Amino acid sequence: MPPASYIVNVDGRSTAGLSAAQVQALIQSAPRPVTIRVDASEFRALSARQQTEAAATALGMETQKLKIELLTGPQDPKCAFKTRASDVVEIEFSGRLASSGLEFDSSEMRSGRPFAFTLGNGDVVRGLDLGTLEMCIGEERLLLVPSRLGFGTRGSKVFGVPPDAPLDYRVRLVSINMITDPKARRAEVDDEQRYSEDESGDIVNAAGL
Repeated sequence: MPPASYIVNVDGRSTAGLSAAQVQALIQSAPRPVTIRVDASEFRALSARQQTEAAATALGMETQKLKIELLTGPQDPKCAFKTRASDVVEIEFSGRLASSGLEFDSSEMRSGRPFAFTLGNGDVVRGLDLGTLEMCIGEERLLLVPSRLGFGTRGSKVFGVPPDAPLDYRVRLVSINMITDPKARRAEVDDEQRYSEDESGDIVNAAGL
């Protein structure tokens, strides 16, 4: 039976006004085979994403997801240069335990300089990786990272993060592929030297994509 649905009758007998225990007793006492009518209109009215979450919750599955809060917009409101997978980005960041606010990692603690990593390369925890996508130079975000997108059930002895700990990351994007100008456009960056294959197998410069 789909989540967010309910039984309306058992063998033609209405369940209106009955408790869950009474409905269960009615089903158990009904002759076999038993015919049960279910109203799943509330479930069908949900979006595909909501249906998936409702089904996962009903089965006791993980439904945690990353949440992003915009703290400051990009320096250039038009922002023609956003981060994407395989970009080398530099960020100023601080990571804290959501439960206590204790800082466990930051660019200041590491070197005092912006921290660089390649997006989508697994260089950082998944929540920080995902939360830095589609950012503009100068943009600042707060990432609310569930444990499974952080250090998971094992935690991290290196950073002193306990198991199953949700994390908060405050992130400011400093550069994309060494470009710090917020007015830059990806297609106009002459020294962009990232290449990939197009659909025909030809090697093309990512700056022209």
